[in-house]
Amino acid sequence: MQKTTPFLMFKGRAKEAIKRYQDCFADCRVKQIDYFGNKPKAMAGCVKYAELSINGQDLIIIDSPVEHAFGFTPAISFMVDFDNPNKLKKAYHQLSQDGEIMMPLNHHDFAEQYAWFNDSYGVSWQFRYNPK
Repeated sequence: MQKTTPFLMFKGRAKEAIKRYQDCFADCRVKQIDYFGNKPKAMAGCVKYAELSINGQDLIIIDSPVEHAFGFTPAISFMVDFDNPNKLKKAYHQLSQDGEIMMPLNHHDFAEQYAWFNDSYGVSWQFRYNPK
């Protein structure tokens, strides 16, 4: 069976991001995590490979051992639909802290509550609450 899984490549902060995502989302679990050993020395303790599940959506997360000039872009973001506005507000305040707010949490024509932001790692998120 084919499956498409988002793949996030961090620059040495993957372990920190995973912990923050676990704190932010009630339904977040680490399915697998492997760390670099002492080689290369600069990567010791960094995430070599991790599988994470947030609200049933699998993610692959790594720390890149290769130096690169690119990072994350808001052109691709994670849309999270919440079933409770209080859960949205809590997660928004936790995850947007030290990030970049592109659309602050507010009421919009298309959603009762909506926010779009980059977290402090540069990963882009859209949070939405629309009661049925």
